Order: sequence, then C-alpha cells, then structure tokens
Amino acid sequence: RIENEAEYIRTIDDTYGSQIREQAMMIEESKKMIEESKKTIEKKDKTIKEKDKTIKEKDKIIKEQAKRIAEMERRNRQE
Repeated sequence: RIENEAEYIRTIDDTYGSQIREQAMMIEESKKMIEESKKTIEKKDKTIKEKDKTIKEKDKIIKEQAKRIAEMERRNRQE
C-alpha cells in the first residue's frame, strides 16, 4: 500500500510538478514587477509633491510681487 501511495505521489509530481513550479516562478516574477511598479509610483508621487511645493512657492512670490506693483501704482497716482 505504501509503495502504491509513493508511486501515486511520484506520478502526480511528474505530471503536475513542473506546472506548479512554473506557476510559482511566474507568481514570484509578478511580485517583483509589482514591487518595482510600487517604487516607480512612489518616486512619481514624491516628484509631484515637490512640484506642487514649488508651484505654491512661486504663487506666493507672484502674489507678493503683484502686491508691490499695486502699491507702487497707488503711490505713483498719489504723486
């Protein structure tokens, strides 16, 4: 009986073992690709945040300059 079970297991492994190993390798490759994609997305998110910060800083500078120009125009009109 044990010999029959061992033979059955060998037969199953011979028949499906390579398919299972191949699928396991494909799953591992998929995991690696997902991790790489996550890293790429994280880098892009960081870049976007930095650009948003730069835009906010430039907006602030533009508002300050617009204020100064408006103030100078008022002074020139008063003179």
